[in-house]
Amino acid sequence: MRMGVDTLRDAICRSEEFRQWQARLTECFFNEEEKRRLIREVRQAVAAQAAGLAPDDVEAVQGEVVRRLVGLASNAAGRPEHPEEPRPRKRTPQQIEDLVIDCFPYPIATCYRAFTEQQSPAGRFGCLLDTFESLVHYLATVLVSQYWRDGAWDATHNKRLLEKFYKGKWATGDLMEVVCETARVYVGRPDTLPYPQLVPYLFLPDGKPSPSLQVLKSFVTLRNEAWGHRGGRADEFYADILGENERRLAEELNRCEWLTARALYRPKEIDDEGVVTRADLLMGDRIRSNREVCLRLDPEDLDPDTGDVKGEYTLLLVDTESGAYLPLFPLSLFRDQLHGSTVFFLDDLDWADRLKTLRRARYKPYEPRNPRLEPHRAERGTDPEILSLEAKVRRLGEPPEGAVRALAVARPDYDLPQVWAEQEYHVKAFVGRTSWLRRLEEWVDRSVEGGYLLLVGPPGQGKSALMAQFAFQQGAVRHPQPAAERRVLCLLHMAKSHRNPERFLQFLLWQVERVLGESQREDAYRGGVDDLRNALVWALEQARRRFERVVVVIDALDELDPFWRQVTFLPEHLPEGVCVVLSCRPDIPLVNTIRRRLHPLTTVKLSPFDESDLQLFLEKQLEVSGVRELSGKVDFQALFRKTGGNPLFLKRAVDRILAEVRRAREAGRPVPIMDASLFPGTAEAVFEDIYNEIAEKVDGRFTTESGQRKARLAQLLSVAFEPLSADQLRDLLHVSTGTRLDLEQTRDLLMQMSEYLLIFEGERVLLYHQGFADYIHRRVLGDEGLAERHQDFCRWLEDGRQRGSSYGLRYLPAHLTECWQRSERAGREVEAQWAKAQLRALLTDLQFIEMKVQAG
Repeated sequence: MRMGVDTLRDAICRSEEFRQWQARLTECFFNEEEKRRLIREVRQAVAAQAAGLAPDDVEAVQGEVVRRLVGLASNAAGRPEHPEEPRPRKRTPQQIEDLVIDCFPYPIATCYRAFTEQQSPAGRFGCLLDTFESLVHYLATVLVSQYWRDGAWDATHNKRLLEKFYKGKWATGDLMEVVCETARVYVGRPDTLPYPQLVPYLFLPDGKPSPSLQVLKSFVTLRNEAWGHRGGRADEFYADILGENERRLAEELNRCEWLTARALYRPKEIDDEGVVTRADLLMGDRIRSNREVCLRLDPEDLDPDTGDVKGEYTLLLVDTESGAYLPLFPLSLFRDQLHGSTVFFLDDLDWADRLKTLRRARYKPYEPRNPRLEPHRAERGTDPEILSLEAKVRRLGEPPEGAVRALAVARPDYDLPQVWAEQEYHVKAFVGRTSWLRRLEEWVDRSVEGGYLLLVGPPGQGKSALMAQFAFQQGAVRHPQPAAERRVLCLLHMAKSHRNPERFLQFLLWQVERVLGESQREDAYRGGVDDLRNALVWALEQARRRFERVVVVIDALDELDPFWRQVTFLPEHLPEGVCVVLSCRPDIPLVNTIRRRLHPLTTVKLSPFDESDLQLFLEKQLEVSGVRELSGKVDFQALFRKTGGNPLFLKRAVDRILAEVRRAREAGRPVPIMDASLFPGTAEAVFEDIYNEIAEKVDGRFTTESGQRKARLAQLLSVAFEPLSADQLRDLLHVSTGTRLDLEQTRDLLMQMSEYLLIFEGERVLLYHQGFADYIHRRVLGDEGLAERHQDFCRWLEDGRQRGSSYGLRYLPAHLTECWQRSERAGREVEAQWAKAQLRALLTDLQFIEMKVQAG
């Protein structure tokens, strides 16, 4: 903010008018209508006093004044009372803390524990709001799950729910409204709810909102106005408003002690009779794993297509005395990610085809103590919750006409989040290469007429890292600056993340549209590769009018699907001022194809690290003190010569050095002198070393069962055409080895090898380097082993659900083709004939082709 803005804000907050506003807001803080009216009045008054400032500055002053006003009033307001509201049991603050942390449903308990452990006022206030929101999200999930279970009988309420389900992303206010209005339809029948006490908790006998409901709604205001504002979150401000809000939330949690009456189960084992025999118990702030239980399920709930119990994904709210239960699927799930497992709640829905098709859904975790957990993104054709959600929403009625009209003008999402994830992976570890970054920038500045630059280098030389960093410095990032603040427009694609130009050309078009803030013609995203290429040229010409330069960075052309290595998706000649930087490995036919087709083309060979890069690399990997400490144990210059300055080889050597240091310290012995000549100095040796580490092999033999399983996972990932989830890899491992693991065991194996994985969106993974996949193909599997691994994929995709999954629709023909061709090369005629027959049948299967078309 500028000084004038700060001065005006402070002057308003010290004025007599502000004190009057505060007194009035304190008086009406639990009256939603009066409170909204007063906040509008304040905003109008502030706007009048800020006349002459820029619109953004006016909005900033309004936000800061309202934030202070709401915060102070919330702390001064007294809780409303009513003689007919239920009276809670008296407890001390410590007793309430123990009750919530030990006995409440896990999502609420874990948030409240984080709140009690947080030290800073701002952090504590954020955890307080997390606890409130987890409570509301949990109650909304239980209420709507029961309402669906009861037949969704109220037409008026169905319309309200449809508005929410077709809205898109849910705000806290939406959740609060769902809780309030769904509980209202149970006013005359509270005993049909898992928590009958919820209705009198929210409503008085005359149907009016209870004091508790007024308090919960006031926390929505607090969330939106005192926390959600874009201004800073200063400890001093939150320290002043914490006291009464802490006590108020604790009192409401105490009044919700009935939440302890039912248990939250995650089924782990279900026998042939439909009885849950083992389950994780999710009550209190820790998950009690794999406990013996006995819960008989309704056979209809176990139906693989229409049932609400989907094994380990499902959460069941259980009355342990009667055996009654309520599945919370698909509104809430239990999911494993590489960095942890937790409960997820539905948070956003993405519809297509005039609201007839649910394309994807987003689920939110409440795990403040594990910030590495990311939202779960469910995809159509992959995750069972999508079809279940779609069916249940349809039961509520037809989409609201207003939502259909809004969708008709909405823009499809052509983003590829996995590209940004791959870029961030490289940028995080990037070091050195200053001269190369300067060289690329100088080439762009010189290329006034535009043109292509092809960067070639052997595996491990750091091509992808350099391309990711260069694009980052040119402004191609997940959240870019506005166009007005930039001289250069940069677009990025990394082919490892998506290998088909028909999709990533749309992604490049979308990046232009996002930065310019101007919609492309919708038909620009349609058609084949030729149409998309021409649309991209047109978009680049439009962008060139706004920017001095337009730069397109496309990494790893050698990882494209083989069909596209003729690079026909790129224009032979570029518009003036448009520069395209490409990369691939040298000495392959693709390089000659690029030289023949693209003009003008400059080809440069990426050199290894130089001496200055080495020092920066070592300091980043070992820290300055570590380099000094190990200088007498490792001859770093000899290591540099042995590795030839190749970043991949150096990284492997440093990993080996750190492992040796760790072993020495654990054994309480001095760090030994390490011979640099013994570290791997070729790509083959590096990847063999990594494979043996993953497989836990010594002298060419497996030493553990888990090592064998990790080796098989690496083999499967080496032939995968796109990132796979832990769920998919668990099922593939079962098909490939006959070993059935649960999701937690699969996730643990992946975590042990995570250093060698690229992790996309927190759940899906690929091998971190194409050279590693090539090594596995060449030295571990050979044609026979590759045929077997592709056949594993074919057998996995034969399953009805997987066949119609997005992965199956995209890649089953490719896996069958590879299985057929590799089997022929290996002399396995039976397998080759099987794959060829399966492929022929598939390509004449009209139902499969129709499913591919419908899925886009």
